[in-house]
Amino acid sequence: MDPLENILDRLAPELAVLEERRRHALEQRGHAWTACVAAAVVAFIVALVAGQDFFPVSLIFAAVASVILGAILHSAMAGPAIREFSNGFKSTLVRELVRALAPGLDYFPAQGISSEEFLRTQLFTTRPDLYRTEDLLTGRIGECPVAIAEIHAQERRTRQDSKGNSETYYVTIFQGLLMSADFPKQFHGVTRILPDNEKSLFAGIGKAMEGFFPFGSKDLVRLEDPEFETHFQVYSSDQIEARYLLSTSLMRRILDLRQAWGGCALRISFVDSSIHVAIPHKANFFEPNLQESLLEPSGEFQRIASEVRSCLELVEQLNLETRIWSRSGS
Repeated sequence: MDPLENILDRLAPELAVLEERRRHALEQRGHAWTACVAAAVVAFIVALVAGQDFFPVSLIFAAVASVILGAILHSAMAGPAIREFSNGFKSTLVRELVRALAPGLDYFPAQGISSEEFLRTQLFTTRPDLYRTEDLLTGRIGECPVAIAEIHAQERRTRQDSKGNSETYYVTIFQGLLMSADFPKQFHGVTRILPDNEKSLFAGIGKAMEGFFPFGSKDLVRLEDPEFETHFQVYSSDQIEARYLLSTSLMRRILDLRQAWGGCALRISFVDSSIHVAIPHKANFFEPNLQESLLEPSGEFQRIASEVRSCLELVEQLNLETRIWSRSGS
């Protein structure tokens, strides 16, 4: 029997409760929007009654008031119901799908990978000012301890307008999936695989960033794989180890992983005893769709199962469960 069908049968009572929560949340959202439209109509009538002289100002005030009221009503009426449904959806359905598709992993929707671990990957040179993480998958795949989570790291910047007023805004450093896997082997150096379009940036860093970012042009690793070097630049503090790690088969798997994720600008690092893989991705994984019934196995089940499998590809595509870098190879 299909594992998804087993889950459907086993979770039938919980899914019935979740389905009721979904319908309630959808109903509350509908009530909120109905109230907002009604408020907009009343506000428009008030603007008309105010007279032609005041109509433009009254209309703008009515529109702004309606938007604010709509946001308040949606937050008060639909917000709690949607959160209750979403929390139950993740802690019940998504967790069971993760456990079924990867028995060695567990799922913690409110947890993630810490900002300290994000910096330890040495994949990004900017320390984030705003950092959000969720949807942690953690455990073992084969003998390999793994953690996978969604990350959104941002840097705060300030600019001035033509009048000299300061404005604060945020720029995304990274948004997507981050995977960290541990091995019993301690790497001698630090090796990083970066998108080829960043080669000029990193090659010019030089001694100014040596303390934090020790890769300059002298650390560029030349590899005998034209296709790989078309898409990636490799920097390492240990040239011999980097060539040992990046075997022909591993380079092929990295290229396949890049292709599987739509040719994205993925990054990989080997630091201490860990490999880190960063996949840029703007979609928010494991979020429920209020419009889809939970009682149809071809709907939400297949979508969430597909997202779980996509996360597992980070390990499976690189063949990490074979523990290709064991202590015996050190």
